[in-house]
Amino acid sequence: MLLWYIYLIMDTNYDKQKYNKTYYDKSHEEIKIQHKKYYNLNKEQILKRCAVYRTNNKDKLQETYTCDCGSIIRITNKSRHMKSIKHLNNNKTI
Repeated sequence: MLLWYIYLIMDTNYDKQKYNKTYYDKSHEEIKIQHKKYYNLNKEQILKRCAVYRTNNKDKLQETYTCDCGSIIRITNKSRHMKSIKHLNNNKTI
């Protein structure tokens, strides 16, 4: 693995995005297992950090948005709403 990496760095046509994609494709399962191990080892810290974030940003997380289709939604769900059948059907008729 190390030799391949050195070869890629030495190559003048080195494409970092292509390398990252191939690395991810080859190591997808290993990466998934590493993330799962990290989460299980640090679960308490992660959950505490998430709880602190939610309490500090409570107002931001509960902001509402009135859509052109007439729906009142939270900002956090705006992306999902824009793809919904209700929003798409109402925009077709307008």
